[in-house]
Amino acid sequence: METTQIVEIIAAAGAVIGGFFAGKGFEKAKTKKVEAETDSISVESAEKAVTIWENLNNRLSGELDNLRLQISEIKAENKKLHLENHELKVQVGRLTEEVKRLTSMAK
Repeated sequence: METTQIVEIIAAAGAVIGGFFAGKGFEKAKTKKVEAETDSISVESAEKAVTIWENLNNRLSGELDNLRLQISEIKAENKKLHLENHELKVQVGRLTEEVKRLTSMAK
């Protein structure tokens, strides 16, 4: 083997080794880029999910406040009707006694 052939073999081997390491570096950079893009997509998805949950929370809070107001109004109406029912029962009792008294006088 001549010196030029040895130099060519060493140069070729060096090119192969350099290409291998350059390729690894390129793949590593490409992998990091893909990971960064994936992380970015994950962050965007999480932000969208948070926005959806916040909107849902706001809507449900408004509905809950509305239902609480309705319950309060229904309780007030129920109390009013309960008192009115009690007064009517008292009146029915008085009228029943009056009917009995008048019936006994008519005999």
